[in-house]
Amino acid sequence: MALVLIAMGAIIGATAMYLYAEFSSGPDPVTKQAVRPIPEPTATFEAPAIPTNKPDVAPTPPEPTEPPATPTHAPENAPTSTAIPTRTPAVASAAPILPQIPFPTPFTGRTPEPDERPAALSARELDELPDALFLRQSEADTYHAIARFRWVSDGISSMESVPAQALIYLGLDAPQSARKLLRMRWMSDELSEDEAWAVGALAHLAFDAPGIFQKTVSMPWVADGISEDESWAITALSDLAMESGGAASWLSSYDWFADDINAEESMVVSTLGSISYETGSAAQFMGMQFLDSIEPGDALALGSLEFLAYETPEAFRKVLSHPTVADGITDQETTAIALLHDVQETNPDLVDTLLDPSNVQVERRTVRLPLAGDVELVIVRLQPGAPRSMDLLEDVVRFVEDYMGESFPTNFVLLFYADAVMSDFDGHNAGFNMTILPEFDSDDDSDEAYYAPYIIAHEVAHYYWNYSSQTWLDEGAAETMSIIYEETTTGQESWGAADTFPCPYAADLTGVERMKETEAEDCAYSLGTRFFLDLYRTLDEEEFRRGFRDLYLMGRDVFDPEDPEARSIDHVKEAFDFSEKARDEIIPKWYW
Repeated sequence: MALVLIAMGAIIGATAMYLYAEFSSGPDPVTKQAVRPIPEPTATFEAPAIPTNKPDVAPTPPEPTEPPATPTHAPENAPTSTAIPTRTPAVASAAPILPQIPFPTPFTGRTPEPDERPAALSARELDELPDALFLRQSEADTYHAIARFRWVSDGISSMESVPAQALIYLGLDAPQSARKLLRMRWMSDELSEDEAWAVGALAHLAFDAPGIFQKTVSMPWVADGISEDESWAITALSDLAMESGGAASWLSSYDWFADDINAEESMVVSTLGSISYETGSAAQFMGMQFLDSIEPGDALALGSLEFLAYETPEAFRKVLSHPTVADGITDQETTAIALLHDVQETNPDLVDTLLDPSNVQVERRTVRLPLAGDVELVIVRLQPGAPRSMDLLEDVVRFVEDYMGESFPTNFVLLFYADAVMSDFDGHNAGFNMTILPEFDSDDDSDEAYYAPYIIAHEVAHYYWNYSSQTWLDEGAAETMSIIYEETTTGQESWGAADTFPCPYAADLTGVERMKETEAEDCAYSLGTRFFLDLYRTLDEEEFRRGFRDLYLMGRDVFDPEDPEARSIDHVKEAFDFSEKARDEIIPKWYW
């Protein structure tokens, strides 16, 4: 649900992006695949896609070697050798999460770790920052205002050195802007990480676009304290101003930007900054109807375009030139555009089909969940489907949230029925959306109609189960969730992938983790499912649900399988440690 840019230039450098957390740097995110549980072996596939969320990895782009085409507008005497470090965000999981893109090295030489605070330094540490003594001589009032801040006087941490340095440079080169920033009430106490990054971004904004800076710091949501979403929006606006002053000025004039900043709005600002960094084309979107007010689908549409810009620039340019986009994206068209990145990976021929509104059928329903509140369910079709499919989707979403006991991870569930999944698969969850073969959008006597609830349940479960360090954990958990749903609704025992996938290569999960990826796919499904079913069928239901929920929570804010905190067997052991049976019998049987 999660939801939270660029940095470059010889004049003033780098900051980071919102939503990029959420995936943080790492390998391509996995696309979760589903197959119907019939006794015909199919395969699992991990395709580069996203997810929810943050949300949520993109390969490292080459670092820019030249300044942006649009010149910056720093004052003549602006500092020429500093940059704000790229920050590592903690991404909320309110919406699908995008990949983090690394940017040039900050002036500190590295990115400070969250909450990093070396041994307390004396107040004299301020004087040791570049040009601090010069500030004391030339702008004494500004110097002493900085020195009196609690977060300066009690010792400057590595994180705090970033805003302190930014304020020094701002005081020297734009003293009026510095004084305005120093008057913010939230500056006087200890700075949060979000506030620290906002100070650096606002200082950059004052250099590059003084008029936008003055407008921004006058907005009530900036003056009353900085949240994570607001910090990312400020950072993205500053980066956008560095690339395109006109686009940044237009963006800051939208009513929704001036009133307040929520997760979807912050994601929109951050994604526009990324698109500007990648292509310089953010200005093209300004004034389009879909940006007049921001809904979850708007953020996903821009996120999909950002992925196209980064991964397939030629496809991105083709989409921009299509009349549907060139004439201005409307609210009615954002849902189809949100599918473009996934379709480009699975069936590129459908890109033009989706961009023609006459081909697209959209069904919407807003439901209120006990924990997540209002969630919009959207089904996109290219041909007529079964009316019951929306009812099935709602029923599954409600069931999964209730069983997990935690708020549904996204407020926008997008299901696409189309021939746009990998060969031999029935469906996948790509983060932005789920895609299922159109044969399952039926209500007749066919096998596909019978297994449709099961397939939907598996893909919906992946909103909770994604980005673990091992495929067997995510696929086993999602498959177990769909089995529990099927058994609850039909009253019949089910084994799902535990029986569907043969695994001649390994007898336990230890063996699966030692296998080559190409050999491990079927085993990840079958043995992962058997492991969780063993826990489910052996433990009391409340015991299983407790451990299952705790395991989910341990990786809820992780969006990179390579992250050391990504769910692993160690987390499984910790989550079920309260159960003697799980700890001493079941887990050792499957993992040794």
